[in-house]
Amino acid sequence: MAAGCLSEDSGSDAGLSAAWIYFAEADDQGWTSSHDAGRQATEDELDDFEGDYVESVDASDVEQTASQFAEDSFDVVFGLSASFTDPMAAASEEYPDTAFEVASGIDTGENYGAFHEKLYHARYLVGYAAGMLTENDNIGYVAANPVSTVYQEINGFASGVADANGDATVYVRWTNSWYDPATEGENAQALIDDEDVDVMAQHQDSPSVLETAAENDIWASGYAESAPDAAGDNYLMTPVFNWEVVYMQIIEQVRAGEWEAGYTFPGIADGAVDISDPGPEVPDEVVEEVTSIKEDMESGDADEIVWSDTPYEDWSEEEVLFDSSSFEMDNIDGQEL
Repeated sequence: MAAGCLSEDSGSDAGLSAAWIYFAEADDQGWTSSHDAGRQATEDELDDFEGDYVESVDASDVEQTASQFAEDSFDVVFGLSASFTDPMAAASEEYPDTAFEVASGIDTGENYGAFHEKLYHARYLVGYAAGMLTENDNIGYVAANPVSTVYQEINGFASGVADANGDATVYVRWTNSWYDPATEGENAQALIDDEDVDVMAQHQDSPSVLETAAENDIWASGYAESAPDAAGDNYLMTPVFNWEVVYMQIIEQVRAGEWEAGYTFPGIADGAVDISDPGPEVPDEVVEEVTSIKEDMESGDADEIVWSDTPYEDWSEEEVLFDSSSFEMDNIDGQEL
């Protein structure tokens, strides 16, 4: 996937700078807030480094924003939405000495890369816990937009459920939005009423699904950042990002003059993803089993654990990242969009 690289002159020991472009507010309690925590950790960790960021940028304004950061001599510009791919690519054409990177980018080019983290590793673990905990064998999943990263996580979650409980079904409902608390809550309630689910997962930037689950006294898992307060005693655990891992990897590559415009996709063994602490009522045997599997994933081949005996087993890393577009697991019940 390496399509181009910066010269050694673009990164030096004399200092480096990076800028982040957010599509939402920094404290959205999900995707953007997890990135903001990663940005802050990166700034705290790196020496001789300067960072900046801007919130709530519409895709139509990204090319101008990214170009301005490049004009201001920032060495790396991170765009934090798949919808930013085309405008970031356009900006990269005008500033070949700047590294452009897009979170969940849908492709790569001459001077822009794509990055994500294998959250499906953590989703598998949460799915395994869900499969152990369900009494009805019915598990709900309120999904966001039908893009590759969402599909791969649903399949990873369902794989964990299947390995823990061969009788359980994962029922999926879509909101077609990253942030719509009202619709998220409605979909969660519909899953509870129509499918009798007793464990809930979600992929949005609000705690609405967790709150709805708590109101109905069922287990709930969040997304991107730990959210125990939203579910209280009903909190299960959450798959979480550690974005500083990929940020520091890319920034140090630029500093060394080794950055290439390809894709970056680290996983649980790299420390890029994890699961949050479990909720207060999660049984010890569930915590112990999930912890044991997590340790195996960290020391071995996490992809093999997640995808063994599934259609994903023979997929390349690149195919998983860019081409996931369907429910590959037999225990998923929902409409493919």
